[in-house]
Amino acid sequence: MLRSRQGDYQLVESVTVIGRSRRCDIVLTDPNVSRQHAEIRRQGDGFMLLDLGSTNGTRVNRRGVRQAVLQHGDRIELGTTAVSYTHLRAHETVLDLVCRLLLEKTKKTSDKP
Repeated sequence: MLRSRQGDYQLVESVTVIGRSRRCDIVLTDPNVSRQHAEIRRQGDGFMLLDLGSTNGTRVNRRGVRQAVLQHGDRIELGTTAVSYTHLRAHETVLDLVCRLLLEKTKKTSDKP
């Protein structure tokens, strides 16, 4: 799942194209984003981000990349737009994810002396 100020986007297709064009699966209104800026490809249980030759480049965790295997919590920057990547496990819903993250946070706080 990708989360931005514009909303949340489920990654349900094998390839998701991100850009300014209305033909993209995820449309960003940022003028610094190319028409077809990047794509996210499903790879097994995870996802790979690929820059599609964008004018302003793509960054993951502030590092310029042409491609990157996405990890839970990664910050992706396209133009001046930032989105965060949340890894949903197989068959996990957003509600399941929220519950899992809350439980992990509660466990971390209760483990502190």
